[in-house]
Amino acid sequence: MGGDDMNEVFTVAEAAAMLKVDPSTLRQRLRAGILGGFRIGTDWRITKADLDAFIERARNDYRTDDDADDQAALARAGSGDFEDWQAVKTRNGL
Repeated sequence: MGGDDMNEVFTVAEAAAMLKVDPSTLRQRLRAGILGGFRIGTDWRITKADLDAFIERARNDYRTDDDADDQAALARAGSGDFEDWQAVKTRNGL
């Protein structure tokens, strides 16, 4: 964890506002260990590094148009196997 990320610490309310979610949602994730954080008394604190890691783990598998074209080429080739990827791309003019 970088030093700069440790210096940025947010309250649950601040982190919830940044993510545009209800603070109770973040508290639930903190209690479940899905979101990293630490307690000061009864109050939770979340470092920027923990928030960034949480966001990264929650990301979906974003696919570009090129990825969709590649998947279509595999379907046309009748293969879902990525081992023959270069042959499929060549055969389908990609």
